[in-house]
Amino acid sequence: MENIVEKSFDRKTKILNWFKSPYNLLFTLLLLLGIVVRIYFFMQTVNQPIWYDEAEYMSGGMHFAYDFPYQISIKRPILFHFLISLLMRLDFTETMIKFTLSTLPGILIIWITFLLVKEMYDEKTALISSFMMAFFWMILFYSMRVMTDQIGLFFGIFAFYCFWKGYFKKQYPKLIWLIGPLVSLALLTRLISVIFGLIILVFLIFTEHLKFIKNKNLWISFLLAGLVLAPFLIWNYSYHGQWLGFIASNVGGEGQGGSSSYPIGWNLLNFVPHFLEKIFYIFFFIGLLTFFNMFLQLDYIFKNKDNKHSADFFIFLTLIFVLAFFIFYFRVAEDRWMIAMALPLFVIASKGILFISNLIEKYSSKTIAVLFIIAVLIGGVYFHLKFTDDLIESKKESYLQVKQAGIWIKENSAPEDIVFTNSITQNIYYSQRETYVLGKNETTFLEKVAEKKPRYLIVSSFEQYPDWALNPSEELASKISPVQAFFFDAQKKQPAAIIYKFK
Repeated sequence: MENIVEKSFDRKTKILNWFKSPYNLLFTLLLLLGIVVRIYFFMQTVNQPIWYDEAEYMSGGMHFAYDFPYQISIKRPILFHFLISLLMRLDFTETMIKFTLSTLPGILIIWITFLLVKEMYDEKTALISSFMMAFFWMILFYSMRVMTDQIGLFFGIFAFYCFWKGYFKKQYPKLIWLIGPLVSLALLTRLISVIFGLIILVFLIFTEHLKFIKNKNLWISFLLAGLVLAPFLIWNYSYHGQWLGFIASNVGGEGQGGSSSYPIGWNLLNFVPHFLEKIFYIFFFIGLLTFFNMFLQLDYIFKNKDNKHSADFFIFLTLIFVLAFFIFYFRVAEDRWMIAMALPLFVIASKGILFISNLIEKYSSKTIAVLFIIAVLIGGVYFHLKFTDDLIESKKESYLQVKQAGIWIKENSAPEDIVFTNSITQNIYYSQRETYVLGKNETTFLEKVAEKKPRYLIVSSFEQYPDWALNPSEELASKISPVQAFFFDAQKKQPAAIIYKFK
């Protein structure tokens, strides 16, 4: 009994000592503020329709949870689908699933960013970097969607933390074991997250050449990574008939990157100011000046003789690697694909803010320096919150009519009925009916109609449809009749989705 009391007392003492640090106290307040902001936006978007990708994940979750007839794409790793299925089995609603798998990881990113940057630099840099991450418009926006971006980023930054604290600083060597499994989890959530593992590997090659191969903890981490990946590879072979089919399907295909048929993606550099927004973008360039000494010491870093600038090298390498990967290899990207560069961008901008703050403190006073930091952060966050609010407001009703069409079909059809539409994932999720795409060729489509004998056809403004479907040809028109329509406007002059019934 006395031991239990002593342990409880020690735990309380550690907690109280932790809060004695002003940086830890400020971080706690930041975390609470980040939660409040996310709850505010969450309440605004609680009933928003889901997008194509979201519906793909949710339909995959239904496939695993209820053996629902849905063909999971070979392009998709299945961890996110599987996590959704577990929550569905626990009777989680769509809203609860979104909060658990998107909003909550978005909160955890604030925490892991603070821990990582504190280990790499100091509490000041960590606090400012995590502050920026807390109000980063992209994380806020996608925290309100059933998407993989937040959870993939969390696993990736967590892997960085275990690498830096366990391998580089050699404080807890057993943390090295977690690097591989965390990178595997990131990859199984979002394939592009393999970039986190590649960055660690390139850093080791530059700084240690091949000496790291002798580290037994890295080998254990590598084996554990394989164990985490093994179930997916086995499932992939069983389900798709290919062990690594997801690689070929994601690289070099139509609409994908990794192809020399695309011009070099210099335009992707525009995502740098897009990520930072106006004020933080200015301090990003100032922060780059603080890397001058690192460049002068590169030979020492490469010879592993001086670790003083290793953190700067790792951060700079992360930024350059992400940019180079997409500019020269993928050559095309959406902004969220490059979310891994948010960490180095915010760290560099934080260093720029502290650089000016230190000059102010040196030539003026500490109070003015602190007020300067507060003013910059408030001004920068304003632009992020304003952009987030505008973006959420403009997108929160997108695909609403597709959702309405799917719900209408569920209410006006039998479970065995079949539907044709190019909004395939959304319709499967909302209507819970077997669904097929139209295709581009009318003759082939009519042959599929004769084979499948569908009951409904949905045509909408949200996906690409061939002309013969948007304005039904004479042959198609003889087989269908409109039964329901949903509109963009209250006057019902702009149809967004039309449901046809096969005669």
